[in-house]
Order: sequence, then C-alpha cells, then structure tokens
Amino acid sequence: MLNWKQFDELRYADPFRPFRIVLSDGAEFLVPHRDYVWRSPLGTMVFVAIDNGEVAHFIDPLHITRFEMAKGNGRKKGRKRRETA
Repeated sequence: MLNWKQFDELRYADPFRPFRIVLSDGAEFLVPHRDYVWRSPLGTMVFVAIDNGEVAHFIDPLHITRFEMAKGNGRKKGRKRRETA
C-alpha cells in the first residue's frame, strides 16, 4: 500500500529528484518534476501527467507498490552548444 509520507517527501524534495511510480501490474510512470504528480485531498487517487501535457493517468493508491529513483536529473538531453571563439 502507498506510503503517503514517502510520496510527499519525494514530491516536495528540494532539490527535486525524478522518480518512478511502480504499480502492482508492473506498469511504471516517470515523474520528471513535482508539477507532474499530485494526489486528491482525501488520498483516494494519484494523478500523473505525461510529458506532452495532454494525458493524465489516474492511479488507485492501492496499486502502487513502490517508488524508484530515476536515473539522471529528469531533463531531456539537448543539442550540445558550439563554443564560440
């Protein structure tokens, strides 16, 4: 079952570190920033937004088995800048 204290610690960590929410069926959801995840006031639902901002997943907390820290800092790799002389 979901540990709300752990969830809140991950979400409000400063500095924020990306993490994954792992469900009982093996599905995983990356949380690249604290603005991408929130919970209902009564704790009956967790909402996870996807990077494109058009899709959200509604997760029953009973299906969350664990949280895993994501590799990297959550930022997408961009093109390298050229050095100017």
